[in-house]
Amino acid sequence: MSNIRYALASVKYHKKLSYFISLIFFTFLTLLTGILNLIDINTHSFLQIEKISPNSDYLLYHRELLNSYYFLFAIVVAFFILSFSILTFFSIQKKKQELFKWRLMGFSTPNILKQYLLETLFLLMIGAFFSAIFIIIFQHTYEATLMSCGELFNNLTNRHYSFFSTNTIIEATPNVLVNSDNVTYFFDIDLTRLPVIMIITALQKNIFLVFLLTLIISTFSLIVFLLINKRKSENL
Repeated sequence: MSNIRYALASVKYHKKLSYFISLIFFTFLTLLTGILNLIDINTHSFLQIEKISPNSDYLLYHRELLNSYYFLFAIVVAFFILSFSILTFFSIQKKKQELFKWRLMGFSTPNILKQYLLETLFLLMIGAFFSAIFIIIFQHTYEATLMSCGELFNNLTNRHYSFFSTNTIIEATPNVLVNSDNVTYFFDIDLTRLPVIMIITALQKNIFLVFLLTLIISTFSLIVFLLINKRKSENL
């Protein structure tokens, strides 16, 4: 309980820093969830189209589109790692006196590490909470943004298909229904409603990913900081 009280007190004391870190978590979780939802939608479409026309050029195009989404996801993750690493460095520098105070209070290195990670976890939970609330409340805007991003990716390609249009129907379950006309072989793939469970599942995956990255970055940065300062104090 004392660790929780210290963590909450530190979060309240460093209000501006805590607000900014929570905003970073909120922004990246929302962005990554959107990309992951685009991947989910196109994956369902891809699997259905593969059953109907496994050797079509459109299937190859759809695979390339999925690879583009995965590449975009990796870029955003890499940018998060870079941003959070820089932010962690400034956070540790700002909390330097507080970390020294914990050392004087008898906190061991594992306890200091646990205390710092607990603070970061609180901020991650705040960012995740507001990300979930934001997406659910503004779900129609969220879906419209996903559709716009999907169309933008389609427009960036130079391929054109006369036998296929993009129209995917997602019902209350994360199943994609692809309607095909027996004469013209047109595929109607139109996003009408994105299930909340699909959004929450994507958000949960990203929370777990961001948590692991945060844990690794924070642990490494704080241990390096404590070791450097320990050597400096020994040299003095």
